[in-house]
Amino acid sequence: MIFYILAFSNLVSGIVTGEVSTLKWTQCGDEKNPTLECSSLLVPLDYANPSSKLIEIALNRKPAPVQPAKLSLLFNPGGPGGSGLDLVNGFPSSYYDNEVDYIGFDPRGGGKSQPVACADTAYAMQTFTRDGNIFGVDFVPESATSEQIAVFAAYSELTGQSCLKHSGELLYYVATAYVCRDMDEIRKALGMKKMNYMGFSYGTALGSTYANMFPDNVGRMILDGVVNPNDYYGNVFDFFSGLVDLDATFKSVANACDQATVKECPLSKQGSKDGKTASQTIHSVIESLKSKPLIVNQTSIPAVVTSQIASKVLFRSMYDSTRFFPMIQAFHEASRGNGYPLSQMSPSFNETVLKANAQIGNPGLAILCSDTDISTTKISVDEWSNKVKHYENTVSKLGSREWGWMMLAWYMNLLLIVSRTWPRSPKTEHYKGPWNKKFNFPIMIVGNTFDPVTPLKSAKELYQMMNEGHAGNSNAVLLHHNGHGHCSVGQRSECTRKLQVDYMLRGLLPPKDAVCQPDNPLFGKKIERLAMHQFKFKFFK
Repeated sequence: MIFYILAFSNLVSGIVTGEVSTLKWTQCGDEKNPTLECSSLLVPLDYANPSSKLIEIALNRKPAPVQPAKLSLLFNPGGPGGSGLDLVNGFPSSYYDNEVDYIGFDPRGGGKSQPVACADTAYAMQTFTRDGNIFGVDFVPESATSEQIAVFAAYSELTGQSCLKHSGELLYYVATAYVCRDMDEIRKALGMKKMNYMGFSYGTALGSTYANMFPDNVGRMILDGVVNPNDYYGNVFDFFSGLVDLDATFKSVANACDQATVKECPLSKQGSKDGKTASQTIHSVIESLKSKPLIVNQTSIPAVVTSQIASKVLFRSMYDSTRFFPMIQAFHEASRGNGYPLSQMSPSFNETVLKANAQIGNPGLAILCSDTDISTTKISVDEWSNKVKHYENTVSKLGSREWGWMMLAWYMNLLLIVSRTWPRSPKTEHYKGPWNKKFNFPIMIVGNTFDPVTPLKSAKELYQMMNEGHAGNSNAVLLHHNGHGHCSVGQRSECTRKLQVDYMLRGLLPPKDAVCQPDNPLFGKKIERLAMHQFKFKFFK
Protein backbone atom coordinates (compact mmCIF):
# COMPACT_ATOMS: atom_id res chain seq x y z
CA MET A 1 0.00 0.00 0.00
CA ILE A 2 1.05 3.61 -0.57
CA PHE A 3 0.70 5.98 2.35
CA TYR A 4 0.89 9.73 2.46
CA ILE A 5 2.16 12.15 5.08
CA LEU A 6 -0.44 14.06 7.05
CA ALA A 7 0.16 17.33 8.88
CA PHE A 8 -1.82 16.65 12.03
CA SER A 9 -2.42 19.32 14.66
CA ASN A 10 -4.93 21.03 16.92
CA LEU A 11 -6.56 18.02 18.52
CA VAL A 12 -9.85 18.70 20.26
CA SER A 13 -11.16 15.79 22.29
CA GLY A 14 -14.52 14.16 22.75
CA ILE A 15 -15.10 11.83 25.67
CA VAL A 16 -17.13 8.64 25.40
CA THR A 17 -19.25 7.93 28.48
CA GLY A 18 -21.62 5.30 27.10
CA GLU A 19 -23.92 7.89 25.51
CA VAL A 20 -23.53 9.38 22.04
CA SER A 21 -20.92 12.14 22.28
CA THR A 22 -20.28 14.95 19.85
CA LEU A 23 -16.84 15.19 18.32
CA LYS A 24 -15.43 18.65 17.90
CA TRP A 25 -13.65 19.11 14.60
CA THR A 26 -11.01 21.69 13.75
CA GLN A 27 -9.52 22.56 10.39
CA CYS A 28 -6.16 20.88 9.75
CA GLY A 29 -5.99 20.82 5.96
CA ASP A 30 -3.31 21.85 3.51
CA GLU A 31 -3.22 22.91 -0.14
CA LYS A 32 -4.08 19.40 -1.33
CA ASN A 33 -6.88 18.86 1.19
CA PRO A 34 -8.05 22.30 2.38
CA THR A 35 -11.28 20.93 3.93
CA LEU A 36 -9.60 18.25 6.05
CA GLU A 37 -10.69 18.30 9.70
CA CYS A 38 -9.13 16.74 12.81
CA SER A 39 -10.39 15.65 16.19
CA SER A 40 -9.71 13.04 18.84
CA LEU A 41 -11.64 10.74 21.11
CA LEU A 42 -10.82 9.64 24.65
CA VAL A 43 -11.41 5.92 25.27
CA PRO A 44 -10.55 3.57 28.15
CA LEU A 45 -7.17 1.90 28.00
CA ASP A 46 -8.82 -1.18 29.54
CA TYR A 47 -12.53 -1.54 28.77
CA ALA A 48 -12.93 -4.15 31.51
CA ASN A 49 -11.82 -1.69 34.19
CA PRO A 50 -14.37 1.05 35.00
CA SER A 51 -11.62 3.20 36.54
CA SER A 52 -9.20 2.71 33.65
CA LYS A 53 -7.20 5.69 32.53
CA LEU A 54 -8.14 7.20 29.18
CA ILE A 55 -6.08 7.30 26.00
CA GLU A 56 -6.53 9.55 22.98
CA ILE A 57 -7.49 8.16 19.57
CA ALA A 58 -6.62 10.56 16.74
CA LEU A 59 -9.24 11.09 14.02
CA ASN A 60 -9.59 13.02 10.81
CA ARG A 61 -12.42 13.65 8.39
CA LYS A 62 -12.40 14.52 4.71
CA PRO A 63 -15.89 15.91 4.00
CA ALA A 64 -17.51 14.83 0.76
CA PRO A 65 -17.27 17.54 -1.91
CA VAL A 66 -20.98 17.00 -2.54
CA GLN A 67 -22.96 17.75 0.62
CA PRO A 68 -24.96 16.47 2.30
CA ALA A 69 -22.89 13.29 2.19
CA LYS A 70 -24.65 10.00 1.55
CA LEU A 71 -22.79 8.38 4.48
CA SER A 72 -19.65 8.41 6.62
CA LEU A 73 -17.07 5.69 5.93
CA LEU A 74 -14.36 4.57 8.37
CA PHE A 75 -11.07 3.38 6.84
CA ASN A 76 -8.19 1.18 7.95
CA PRO A 77 -5.15 0.69 5.65
CA GLY A 78 -3.71 -2.43 7.26
CA GLY A 79 -0.36 -2.90 8.91
CA PRO A 80 -1.19 -3.73 11.62
CA GLY A 81 -0.79 -0.29 13.11
CA GLY A 82 -1.11 1.57 9.81
CA SER A 83 -2.29 5.17 9.84
CA GLY A 84 -5.89 5.72 8.84
CA LEU A 85 -5.15 9.45 9.02
CA ASP A 86 -2.63 9.11 6.20
CA LEU A 87 -4.94 6.92 4.14
CA VAL A 88 -7.87 9.35 4.34
CA ASN A 89 -5.57 12.24 3.49
CA GLY A 90 -4.50 10.51 0.28
CA PHE A 91 -7.61 8.54 -0.75
CA PRO A 92 -9.45 10.41 -3.54
CA SER A 93 -12.98 11.57 -2.80
CA SER A 94 -13.82 10.76 -6.40
CA TYR A 95 -13.50 7.03 -5.66
CA TYR A 96 -16.93 7.18 -4.02
CA ASP A 97 -18.29 9.74 -6.47
CA ASN A 98 -17.57 12.67 -4.11
CA GLU A 99 -20.59 11.69 -1.98
CA VAL A 100 -18.96 10.09 1.09
CA ASP A 101 -17.40 11.65 4.20
CA TYR A 102 -14.12 9.81 4.83
CA ILE A 103 -13.17 9.11 8.45
CA GLY A 104 -9.66 8.05 9.40
CA PHE A 105 -8.18 7.00 12.71
CA ASP A 106 -4.80 5.87 13.97
CA PRO A 107 -5.32 2.63 15.92
CA ARG A 108 -4.13 2.60 19.53
CA GLY A 109 -0.41 1.92 19.73
CA GLY A 110 0.45 3.65 16.46
CA GLY A 111 0.74 7.03 14.78
CA LYS A 112 -0.95 9.77 16.80
CA SER A 113 -2.89 7.41 19.09
CA GLN A 114 -0.82 6.62 22.18
CA PRO A 115 2.01 5.15 20.09
CA VAL A 116 4.08 2.23 21.32
CA ALA A 117 7.58 3.49 22.08
CA CYS A 118 10.70 1.36 21.79
CA ALA A 119 13.25 4.21 22.03
CA ASP A 120 13.49 7.76 23.33
CA THR A 121 13.55 9.41 19.89
CA ALA A 122 12.81 8.55 16.28
CA TYR A 123 16.51 8.99 15.51
CA ALA A 124 17.44 6.51 18.25
CA MET A 125 14.87 4.04 16.91
CA GLN A 126 16.17 4.34 13.35
CA THR A 127 19.75 3.94 14.56
CA PHE A 128 18.82 0.84 16.55
CA THR A 129 16.91 -0.62 13.60
CA ARG A 130 19.79 0.10 11.23
CA ASP A 131 22.31 -1.52 13.57
CA GLY A 132 20.04 -4.54 14.00
CA ASN A 133 19.74 -5.00 10.24
CA ILE A 134 23.28 -6.37 10.11
CA PHE A 135 22.80 -7.49 6.51
CA GLY A 136 21.47 -4.11 5.36
CA VAL A 137 17.92 -5.50 5.32
CA ASP A 138 15.57 -7.05 7.86
CA PHE A 139 16.15 -10.65 6.82
CA VAL A 140 18.99 -13.15 6.78
CA PRO A 141 20.60 -14.11 3.46
CA GLU A 142 21.19 -17.73 2.57
CA SER A 143 24.96 -17.25 2.96
CA ALA A 144 24.73 -16.06 6.58
CA THR A 145 26.96 -17.77 9.15
CA SER A 146 25.63 -19.19 12.42
CA GLU A 147 27.35 -16.32 14.26
CA GLN A 148 25.58 -13.71 12.11
CA ILE A 149 22.23 -15.44 12.63
CA ALA A 150 22.81 -15.42 16.40
CA VAL A 151 23.50 -11.67 16.33
CA PHE A 152 20.38 -11.04 14.25
CA ALA A 153 18.31 -13.08 16.73
CA ALA A 154 19.78 -11.16 19.67
CA TYR A 155 18.74 -7.85 18.11
CA SER A 156 15.25 -9.30 17.60
CA GLU A 157 15.03 -10.14 21.29
CA LEU A 158 16.41 -6.75 22.27
CA THR A 159 13.57 -5.10 20.33
CA GLY A 160 11.02 -6.60 22.70
CA GLN A 161 13.00 -5.64 25.78
CA SER A 162 13.33 -2.06 24.54
CA CYS A 163 9.60 -1.78 23.78
CA LEU A 164 8.83 -3.09 27.27
CA LYS A 165 11.19 -0.54 28.84
CA HIS A 166 9.67 2.43 27.00
CA SER A 167 5.96 1.44 26.74
CA GLY A 168 5.16 -0.52 29.89
CA GLU A 169 1.53 -1.47 30.49
CA LEU A 170 0.36 -0.08 27.15
CA LEU A 171 1.56 -3.35 25.59
CA TYR A 172 -1.21 -5.19 27.48
CA TYR A 173 -3.88 -3.27 25.61
CA VAL A 174 -3.03 -2.96 21.90
CA ALA A 175 -4.57 -6.24 20.73
CA THR A 176 -7.02 -6.08 17.82
CA ALA A 177 -10.04 -6.67 20.09
CA TYR A 178 -9.34 -3.34 21.84
CA VAL A 179 -9.08 -1.58 18.48
CA CYS A 180 -12.50 -3.01 17.59
CA ARG A 181 -13.95 -1.56 20.80
CA ASP A 182 -12.37 1.78 19.91
CA MET A 183 -14.00 1.58 16.49
CA ASP A 184 -17.41 1.08 18.06
CA GLU A 185 -16.86 4.10 20.28
CA ILE A 186 -15.91 6.08 17.18
CA ARG A 187 -19.16 4.89 15.57
CA LYS A 188 -21.15 6.15 18.56
CA ALA A 189 -19.30 9.46 18.67
CA LEU A 190 -20.00 10.03 14.98
CA GLY A 191 -23.70 9.32 15.51
CA MET A 192 -23.57 6.35 13.12
CA LYS A 193 -26.36 3.84 13.78
CA LYS A 194 -24.38 1.22 11.85
CA MET A 195 -20.69 0.94 11.09
CA ASN A 196 -19.73 1.62 7.46
CA TYR A 197 -16.17 0.45 6.95
CA MET A 198 -13.51 -0.23 4.32
CA GLY A 199 -10.43 -2.17 5.38
CA PHE A 200 -7.40 -3.27 3.40
CA SER A 201 -4.96 -6.11 4.18
CA TYR A 202 -4.73 -6.47 8.00
CA GLY A 203 -7.72 -4.10 7.98
CA THR A 204 -9.76 -7.10 6.77
CA ALA A 205 -8.80 -9.08 9.89
CA LEU A 206 -9.74 -6.02 11.93
CA GLY A 207 -13.03 -5.71 10.05
CA SER A 208 -13.83 -9.43 10.40
CA THR A 209 -13.17 -9.20 14.13
CA TYR A 210 -15.29 -6.07 14.58
CA ALA A 211 -18.16 -7.55 12.58
CA ASN A 212 -18.28 -10.66 14.75
CA MET A 213 -17.77 -8.83 18.05
CA PHE A 214 -20.52 -6.31 17.16
CA PRO A 215 -22.71 -8.06 14.54
CA ASP A 216 -25.75 -5.91 15.28
CA ASN A 217 -23.77 -2.76 14.51
CA VAL A 218 -22.54 -3.78 11.05
CA GLY A 219 -23.71 -1.55 8.21
CA ARG A 220 -21.91 -1.77 4.87
CA MET A 221 -18.45 -3.22 5.03
CA ILE A 222 -15.84 -3.88 2.32
CA LEU A 223 -12.89 -6.15 3.13
CA ASP A 224 -10.31 -5.82 0.35
CA GLY A 225 -7.13 -7.95 0.23
CA VAL A 226 -8.17 -10.57 2.74
CA VAL A 227 -6.15 -11.95 5.63
CA ASN A 228 -7.73 -15.19 6.81
CA PRO A 229 -8.43 -14.42 10.50
CA ASN A 230 -7.65 -18.00 11.52
CA ASP A 231 -4.19 -17.61 10.00
CA TYR A 232 -3.74 -14.17 11.53
CA TYR A 233 -4.64 -15.30 15.04
CA GLY A 234 -2.74 -18.56 14.64
CA ASN A 235 1.00 -19.06 15.10
CA VAL A 236 3.80 -17.39 13.18
CA PHE A 237 4.08 -20.19 10.64
CA ASP A 238 0.45 -19.73 9.55
CA PHE A 239 1.50 -16.40 8.05
CA PHE A 240 3.46 -18.12 5.28
CA SER A 241 0.10 -19.05 3.70
CA GLY A 242 -0.16 -15.41 2.62
CA LEU A 243 2.70 -15.91 0.16
CA VAL A 244 1.18 -18.70 -1.92
CA ASP A 245 0.57 -16.41 -4.93
CA LEU A 246 3.73 -14.29 -4.66
CA ASP A 247 5.91 -16.24 -7.07
CA ALA A 248 3.01 -16.57 -9.52
CA THR A 249 2.55 -12.80 -9.33
CA PHE A 250 6.17 -12.17 -10.28
CA LYS A 251 5.99 -14.78 -13.05
CA SER A 252 2.91 -13.09 -14.49
CA VAL A 253 4.59 -9.66 -14.38
CA ALA A 254 7.75 -10.98 -16.02
CA ASN A 255 5.74 -12.76 -18.74
CA ALA A 256 3.81 -9.55 -19.43
CA CYS A 257 7.15 -7.74 -19.81
CA ASP A 258 8.40 -10.34 -22.32
CA GLN A 259 5.25 -9.88 -24.38
CA ALA A 260 5.67 -6.10 -24.47
CA THR A 261 8.01 -4.08 -26.68
CA VAL A 262 11.40 -2.96 -25.39
CA LYS A 263 10.10 0.60 -25.19
CA GLU A 264 7.19 -0.55 -23.04
CA CYS A 265 9.37 -2.83 -20.88
CA PRO A 266 13.19 -2.49 -21.09
CA LEU A 267 13.85 -6.10 -20.04
CA SER A 268 11.51 -7.60 -22.63
CA LYS A 269 12.84 -10.78 -24.21
CA GLN A 270 12.19 -9.13 -27.57
CA GLY A 271 15.13 -6.79 -26.97
CA SER A 272 17.50 -9.28 -25.36
CA LYS A 273 20.68 -10.00 -27.32
CA ASP A 274 21.29 -13.27 -25.49
CA GLY A 275 17.67 -14.41 -25.47
CA LYS A 276 17.19 -13.93 -21.74
CA THR A 277 13.69 -13.46 -20.42
CA ALA A 278 12.87 -10.63 -18.01
CA SER A 279 12.82 -13.11 -15.15
CA GLN A 280 16.21 -14.53 -16.07
CA THR A 281 17.77 -11.06 -16.30
CA ILE A 282 16.39 -10.01 -12.91
CA HIS A 283 17.63 -13.17 -11.22
CA SER A 284 20.98 -12.78 -12.99
CA VAL A 285 21.34 -9.27 -11.55
CA ILE A 286 20.50 -10.51 -8.04
CA GLU A 287 23.04 -13.32 -8.37
CA SER A 288 25.78 -11.00 -9.67
CA LEU A 289 25.27 -8.63 -6.75
CA LYS A 290 26.30 -11.42 -4.36
CA SER A 291 29.90 -11.14 -5.55
CA LYS A 292 29.90 -7.59 -6.91
CA PRO A 293 27.59 -5.15 -5.08
CA LEU A 294 27.00 -1.79 -6.75
CA ILE A 295 28.31 1.40 -5.15
CA VAL A 296 26.07 4.48 -5.26
CA ASN A 297 27.66 7.76 -4.16
CA GLN A 298 25.64 10.44 -5.97
CA THR A 299 22.92 10.63 -3.32
CA SER A 300 22.57 12.23 0.11
CA ILE A 301 22.72 8.74 1.61
CA PRO A 302 25.57 6.73 0.04
CA ALA A 303 24.55 3.18 -0.71
CA VAL A 304 25.91 -0.25 -1.46
CA VAL A 305 23.29 -2.18 -3.39
CA THR A 306 23.51 -5.85 -2.41
CA SER A 307 21.61 -8.89 -3.58
CA GLN A 308 19.48 -8.62 -0.43
CA ILE A 309 18.52 -5.02 -1.25
CA ALA A 310 17.62 -6.03 -4.81
CA SER A 311 15.56 -8.99 -3.61
CA LYS A 312 13.63 -6.79 -1.22
CA VAL A 313 12.91 -4.21 -3.93
CA LEU A 314 11.64 -7.00 -6.19
CA PHE A 315 9.35 -8.41 -3.50
CA ARG A 316 7.93 -5.07 -2.43
CA SER A 317 7.40 -3.92 -6.01
CA MET A 318 4.83 -6.69 -6.40
CA TYR A 319 2.48 -4.69 -4.14
CA ASP A 320 1.48 -2.12 -6.78
CA SER A 321 1.29 -2.33 -10.57
CA THR A 322 2.54 1.26 -10.91
CA ARG A 323 5.83 0.04 -9.42
CA PHE A 324 6.37 -2.65 -12.03
CA PHE A 325 7.84 -0.39 -14.71
CA PRO A 326 10.18 1.50 -12.33
CA MET A 327 11.30 -1.84 -10.88
CA ILE A 328 12.01 -3.26 -14.35
CA GLN A 329 13.83 -0.07 -15.30
CA ALA A 330 15.89 -0.22 -12.11
CA PHE A 331 17.01 -3.80 -12.77
CA HIS A 332 17.76 -2.86 -16.36
CA GLU A 333 20.06 -0.09 -15.13
CA ALA A 334 21.63 -2.43 -12.56
CA SER A 335 22.45 -4.89 -15.35
CA ARG A 336 24.49 -2.03 -16.85
CA GLY A 337 26.29 -1.30 -13.60
CA ASN A 338 24.10 1.59 -12.39
CA GLY A 339 22.72 0.87 -8.92
CA TYR A 340 21.17 4.30 -8.29
CA PRO A 341 17.56 3.44 -9.31
CA LEU A 342 17.54 0.30 -7.13
CA SER A 343 18.94 2.28 -4.20
CA GLN A 344 16.16 4.85 -4.49
CA MET A 345 13.52 2.12 -4.53
CA SER A 346 14.89 0.80 -1.25
CA PRO A 347 13.52 2.46 1.92
CA SER A 348 17.00 2.02 3.42
CA PHE A 349 18.55 4.68 1.16
CA ASN A 350 15.69 6.97 0.16
CA GLU A 351 15.95 10.03 2.41
CA THR A 352 12.36 11.09 1.85
CA VAL A 353 11.06 7.64 2.81
CA LEU A 354 13.32 7.44 5.86
CA LYS A 355 12.05 10.78 7.15
CA ALA A 356 8.43 9.81 6.48
CA ASN A 357 8.87 6.48 8.29
CA ALA A 358 10.56 7.99 11.35
CA GLN A 359 8.87 6.80 14.55
CA ILE A 360 9.82 5.89 18.10
CA GLY A 361 8.32 2.42 18.14
CA ASN A 362 7.03 -0.60 16.28
CA PRO A 363 3.22 -0.73 16.61
CA GLY A 364 2.91 -3.62 14.15
CA LEU A 365 5.16 -5.85 16.23
CA ALA A 366 3.31 -4.96 19.44
CA ILE A 367 -0.10 -5.73 17.93
CA LEU A 368 1.07 -8.99 16.34
CA CYS A 369 2.63 -10.15 19.60
CA SER A 370 -0.61 -9.35 21.41
CA ASP A 371 -2.79 -11.20 18.89
CA THR A 372 -0.77 -14.30 18.07
CA ASP A 373 -1.27 -17.73 19.59
CA ILE A 374 1.39 -18.04 22.31
CA SER A 375 1.26 -21.83 22.20
CA THR A 376 3.78 -21.67 19.33
CA THR A 377 6.31 -24.43 19.88
CA LYS A 378 9.63 -23.15 21.12
CA ILE A 379 12.36 -23.91 18.60
CA SER A 380 16.00 -22.92 18.31
CA VAL A 381 17.25 -20.31 15.86
CA ASP A 382 18.88 -23.09 13.82
CA GLU A 383 15.55 -24.90 13.61
CA TRP A 384 13.95 -21.62 12.58
CA SER A 385 16.46 -21.31 9.76
CA ASN A 386 15.50 -24.77 8.54
CA LYS A 387 11.82 -23.78 8.67
CA VAL A 388 12.54 -20.79 6.43
CA LYS A 389 14.30 -23.06 3.92
CA HIS A 390 11.31 -25.39 3.99
CA TYR A 391 8.88 -22.59 3.16
CA GLU A 392 11.20 -21.31 0.43
CA ASN A 393 10.88 -24.70 -1.23
CA THR A 394 7.16 -25.23 -0.63
CA VAL A 395 5.50 -21.79 -0.60
CA SER A 396 7.56 -18.97 -2.13
CA LYS A 397 11.18 -18.76 -3.21
CA LEU A 398 10.84 -15.01 -3.65
CA GLY A 399 9.33 -14.04 -0.32
CA SER A 400 9.73 -16.75 2.32
CA ARG A 401 13.21 -15.69 3.34
CA GLU A 402 12.26 -12.08 3.96
CA TRP A 403 9.01 -12.93 5.73
CA GLY A 404 10.60 -15.74 7.70
CA TRP A 405 13.41 -13.64 9.16
CA MET A 406 11.22 -10.59 9.57
CA MET A 407 8.94 -12.78 11.67
CA LEU A 408 11.87 -13.94 13.77
CA ALA A 409 11.62 -10.60 15.57
CA TRP A 410 7.98 -11.46 16.13
CA TYR A 411 8.81 -15.00 17.25
CA MET A 412 11.59 -13.92 19.62
CA ASN A 413 9.16 -11.55 21.25
CA LEU A 414 6.61 -14.32 21.56
CA LEU A 415 9.22 -16.21 23.54
CA LEU A 416 9.52 -13.12 25.71
CA ILE A 417 5.76 -13.18 26.16
CA VAL A 418 5.82 -16.82 27.18
CA SER A 419 8.64 -16.12 29.62
CA ARG A 420 6.66 -13.13 30.99
CA THR A 421 9.35 -10.68 29.93
CA TRP A 422 7.07 -9.09 27.35
CA PRO A 423 3.91 -7.94 29.15
CA ARG A 424 0.94 -10.00 28.13
CA SER A 425 -1.70 -10.08 30.80
CA PRO A 426 -4.14 -12.98 31.18
CA LYS A 427 -6.74 -10.18 31.22
CA THR A 428 -5.78 -9.10 27.69
CA GLU A 429 -8.90 -9.40 25.53
CA HIS A 430 -8.85 -11.51 22.38
CA TYR A 431 -11.45 -12.55 19.84
CA LYS A 432 -10.66 -15.57 17.69
CA GLY A 433 -14.03 -16.58 16.30
CA PRO A 434 -16.58 -17.71 15.41
CA TRP A 435 -16.62 -15.81 12.10
CA ASN A 436 -20.20 -16.45 11.01
CA LYS A 437 -22.31 -14.22 13.27
CA LYS A 438 -25.42 -12.94 11.48
CA PHE A 439 -24.98 -9.44 10.01
CA ASN A 440 -27.64 -6.87 9.13
CA PHE A 441 -26.28 -6.61 5.60
CA PRO A 442 -23.93 -8.89 3.63
CA ILE A 443 -20.25 -7.98 3.86
CA MET A 444 -18.42 -7.49 0.55
CA ILE A 445 -15.20 -9.50 0.31
CA VAL A 446 -12.74 -8.60 -2.45
CA GLY A 447 -9.93 -10.90 -3.58
CA ASN A 448 -7.23 -10.30 -6.20
CA THR A 449 -5.89 -12.95 -8.61
CA PHE A 450 -2.24 -11.94 -8.30
CA ASP A 451 -1.90 -10.53 -4.79
CA PRO A 452 1.59 -11.10 -3.38
CA VAL A 453 0.64 -11.30 0.31
CA THR A 454 -3.16 -11.71 0.65
CA PRO A 455 -4.08 -14.41 -1.86
CA LEU A 456 -7.42 -14.93 -3.54
CA LYS A 457 -7.81 -18.21 -1.65
CA SER A 458 -7.98 -16.28 1.64
CA ALA A 459 -10.90 -14.22 0.30
CA LYS A 460 -12.69 -17.40 -0.74
CA GLU A 461 -12.02 -18.96 2.67
CA LEU A 462 -13.42 -15.95 4.55
CA TYR A 463 -16.46 -15.93 2.24
CA GLN A 464 -17.13 -19.56 3.17
CA MET A 465 -16.47 -18.98 6.89
CA MET A 466 -18.85 -16.02 7.11
CA ASN A 467 -21.59 -17.82 5.20
CA GLU A 468 -21.38 -21.06 7.18
CA GLY A 469 -24.84 -21.90 8.47
CA HIS A 470 -26.55 -19.10 6.52
CA ALA A 471 -28.91 -20.18 3.74
CA GLY A 472 -28.17 -18.86 0.28
CA ASN A 473 -24.77 -17.42 1.29
CA SER A 474 -26.65 -14.40 2.60
CA ASN A 475 -24.02 -13.15 5.06
CA ALA A 476 -21.22 -12.20 2.64
CA VAL A 477 -20.61 -11.68 -1.07
CA LEU A 478 -17.40 -12.26 -3.01
CA LEU A 479 -15.96 -10.03 -5.74
CA HIS A 480 -13.05 -11.41 -7.77
CA HIS A 481 -10.67 -8.69 -8.96
CA ASN A 482 -8.58 -10.20 -11.76
CA GLY A 483 -5.58 -7.94 -11.34
CA HIS A 484 -2.06 -7.64 -9.93
CA GLY A 485 -0.78 -6.07 -6.74
CA HIS A 486 -1.85 -5.90 -3.11
CA CYS A 487 -5.64 -5.42 -2.77
CA SER A 488 -7.81 -4.25 -5.65
CA VAL A 489 -6.16 -0.82 -5.60
CA GLY A 490 -2.92 -2.53 -6.72
CA GLN A 491 -4.20 -2.39 -10.31
CA ARG A 492 -7.11 -0.08 -10.98
CA SER A 493 -10.38 -1.42 -12.31
CA GLU A 494 -13.36 0.81 -12.97
CA CYS A 495 -15.52 -2.32 -12.83
CA THR A 496 -14.37 -3.04 -9.27
CA ARG A 497 -14.78 0.59 -8.24
CA LYS A 498 -18.32 0.82 -9.59
CA LEU A 499 -19.42 -2.37 -7.85
CA GLN A 500 -17.95 -1.08 -4.58
CA VAL A 501 -19.70 2.27 -5.05
CA ASP A 502 -23.02 0.58 -5.86
CA TYR A 503 -22.65 -1.57 -2.75
CA MET A 504 -21.66 1.24 -0.40
CA LEU A 505 -23.94 4.02 -1.66
CA ARG A 506 -26.93 2.12 -2.98
CA GLY A 507 -26.87 -1.22 -1.16
CA LEU A 508 -26.57 -3.18 -4.42
CA LEU A 509 -24.78 -6.52 -4.30
CA PRO A 510 -22.46 -7.63 -7.12
CA PRO A 511 -23.70 -10.40 -9.41
CA LYS A 512 -22.90 -13.93 -8.32
CA ASP A 513 -19.43 -15.04 -9.47
CA ALA A 514 -18.61 -11.48 -10.54
CA VAL A 515 -15.11 -11.01 -11.97
CA CYS A 516 -13.71 -7.56 -12.76
CA GLN A 517 -10.86 -6.94 -15.21
CA PRO A 518 -8.25 -4.18 -14.74
CA ASP A 519 -8.49 -1.07 -16.88
CA ASN A 520 -4.96 -1.14 -18.34
CA PRO A 521 -2.26 -3.65 -19.27
CA LEU A 522 0.77 -3.99 -17.01
CA PHE A 523 3.06 -2.60 -19.69
CA GLY A 524 2.02 -0.39 -22.56
CA LYS A 525 1.06 3.10 -23.58
CA LYS A 526 -1.77 3.39 -21.06
CA ILE A 527 0.20 2.45 -17.99
CA GLU A 528 1.26 5.33 -15.76
CA ARG A 529 4.95 6.17 -15.93
CA LEU A 530 6.73 7.37 -12.78
CA ALA A 531 10.02 9.21 -13.02
CA MET A 532 12.61 7.77 -10.66
CA HIS A 533 12.76 10.90 -8.52
CA GLN A 534 8.99 10.64 -8.05
CA PHE A 535 9.15 7.03 -6.90
CA LYS A 536 8.79 7.64 -3.17
CA PHE A 537 6.67 5.40 -1.04
CA LYS A 538 6.34 3.76 2.36
CA PHE A 539 6.13 0.05 2.93
CA PHE A 540 4.03 -1.85 5.40
CA LYS A 541 4.90 -5.40 6.28
